[in-house]
Amino acid sequence: MQFMIDDFRPTTVVVDPVTNLSQVGSLRDVRLMLSRLVDYLKARNITILFTSLTQGGTDAELTDVGISSLADSWMKLQNLEAGGERNRGISILKSRGMSHSNQVREFLLTDQGIDLVDTYTGPEGVLAGSARVAREDDERAQEAALRLEIERLEEDRKKRRALLEDQITRLRSEYESAEKELEGRIRLEKLKMETIFRKRKEMGTSRKAET
Repeated sequence: MQFMIDDFRPTTVVVDPVTNLSQVGSLRDVRLMLSRLVDYLKARNITILFTSLTQGGTDAELTDVGISSLADSWMKLQNLEAGGERNRGISILKSRGMSHSNQVREFLLTDQGIDLVDTYTGPEGVLAGSARVAREDDERAQEAALRLEIERLEEDRKKRRALLEDQITRLRSEYESAEKELEGRIRLEKLKMETIFRKRKEMGTSRKAET
């Protein structure tokens, strides 16, 4: 393998799966060989990807050949079975020297490659596949209903405001008309009073002249 690597000079080497190596040697020999391979590739700044198959019913976070300590980053792929479906999930068990998410993310294999799906966590836990799509559809429907209700309330508020402004305008107009009428009546009453005072004064002057 080292001769092929030196000849080809790759930037990435994939060993898929390393668990099959246990069929051609003891686990101790496999661990030593993989350890030497990792050191050899790291010295040449070559990225290496190991895959390891885990039997169902066993601890998926343990590897048969014991290489987890050699890896800088360790990801776990698993089947998510729920609602009569089997979907694919991925999580990061460790990533040396950096923080990482602890979520289990659903992923899809598409023509454009691997597509990570946004996690949906509800009262039932993490949902995937059709259950996730159905719940997201329900949420979108609820959001649409809420938006419609908000729009209805906003429209009702505008109508109420317009009605109130119309009432204020009408009341102001009525007040101004009443105020003008009252001002006219006040002037008229003042004129009447002035007329009475003037006549009274004239009568007083006339009586003095007669005497």
